[in-house]
Amino acid sequence: MKGWIPPINLNTIHAKLLATYLMLTAFGTSLMAGYILWSFHAYFMRTRQADLENWTSALSAIAPCYKTEPPAF
Repeated sequence: MKGWIPPINLNTIHAKLLATYLMLTAFGTSLMAGYILWSFHAYFMRTRQADLENWTSALSAIAPCYKTEPPAF
């Protein structure tokens, strides 16, 4: 049974190139994932801030009506 899988020589140029390629691919993928997550976070925070400002201005515009007369339901 011995000898089914040949031993891998890790000291060859092919093994070093493969290890370098895998390391750079993992590093680049993690950088891109971080950038994508950061950009989505920035986008959603901007839209949340805009929604909050719109709600604040809408509620402050109708707030004086509630002070003088009760709402008509």
